[in-house]
Amino acid sequence: METRLEVPKDWQAFERLCHLLWRDIWVDPNAQLNGRLGQPQCGVDVWGRPLYQAKHAGVQCKDKDFRFGRQLTEPDVDDACAEAVNFDPALGEFTIATTSPRDVDIQKHCRVANDSSTFPFDVHVWYWDDIEEELRFRPAILERHYPNADLSPQDATRATFSLYSPKQHNYAYFSRPIMQDRVSPGFRLFLLPLIDELTDNAHRHGKATTFSISCDESLIQLEDDGAAFDPTTDLKSENVSATSHIGSYVFSRFCAEFQDLLRTQHQRVDKNGKMWNRLSFEFLAPITSIAGVEYSEFPVDLSPVRTRQDGEKLAGTISIPQNRDELKLLVREFRTISALSGFILSVLKRLNSNMRLVVYLPPSPYVDNLESWVNDKRLSVRFR
Repeated sequence: METRLEVPKDWQAFERLCHLLWRDIWVDPNAQLNGRLGQPQCGVDVWGRPLYQAKHAGVQCKDKDFRFGRQLTEPDVDDACAEAVNFDPALGEFTIATTSPRDVDIQKHCRVANDSSTFPFDVHVWYWDDIEEELRFRPAILERHYPNADLSPQDATRATFSLYSPKQHNYAYFSRPIMQDRVSPGFRLFLLPLIDELTDNAHRHGKATTFSISCDESLIQLEDDGAAFDPTTDLKSENVSATSHIGSYVFSRFCAEFQDLLRTQHQRVDKNGKMWNRLSFEFLAPITSIAGVEYSEFPVDLSPVRTRQDGEKLAGTISIPQNRDELKLLVREFRTISALSGFILSVLKRLNSNMRLVVYLPPSPYVDNLESWVNDKRLSVRFR
């Protein structure tokens, strides 16, 4: 039998565990615990910025199992969301993490709230079953919180999502260490939207209850138990508009991008007496070798940087894209003007003479004349 992970003994330990887990899921090393006990937190215990998303995300850690209190209820979810609306800056998604077991009614409640835009963000609930399952694929966190756990081996390259699973599970799957190594950031930019669209189509139009993904060395397979549907022949990408056939376009665009490397096949397969759709993407090269697209925009957080020298050091970690005529840096926050200036000057020194640098900054009364200070025609400063 599979060894179960023990629920943390108190809410402080649960909060620390959630901080480490969502820092991994968001791929945000700067994700932080929000304030300290006694300070107003707007219902958010952990906050950060998920990779590939423009807005922040927040997690509220609730201990609602039999050892800490009652079960999570729909009013609990609504009250937590009402608090999180006041978090500054505004959240793009909000997750309630709880030690209680899954509840299909609350899962449905969240799905309906998201579909109807009840809140200005997507709301998810992760139960202990969800948290435990994802922890199994993250050896660094397991070693820290469960050093003596005797876990049976699990295949981190496979995942199964139900109709009620939060969409975050898709991002969590690609943030597992083995998937970080297997799928390059540029290729992930193509895969994530594709799988989001196909999952959504399977649940909404195919009435599927289960969707699974596997990613081997040269093969990606997507399976669902919905109605028969072959995206290789049945999608109409030419009919795309702002309100329809977007999934068709995404699928067509993906296949066109990798047509020289890709063979795509759809099958109906019998699994335990029930017919499933199986969509296979077979690549003629190892998936680890597929670059996808290069980044031309980089988010940067200068808030921990205090001196010009530290700003210069941080500039040395920026990956300069090749064969591009422009590099965009999105500075989320900065504290000291000297550090910002040193950072920008050092980045400019690393660029070739024909490459422009565009820096997006939060509003500040002290850097209106930053371009004239630097006096380099390659630099363009814009304010969000």
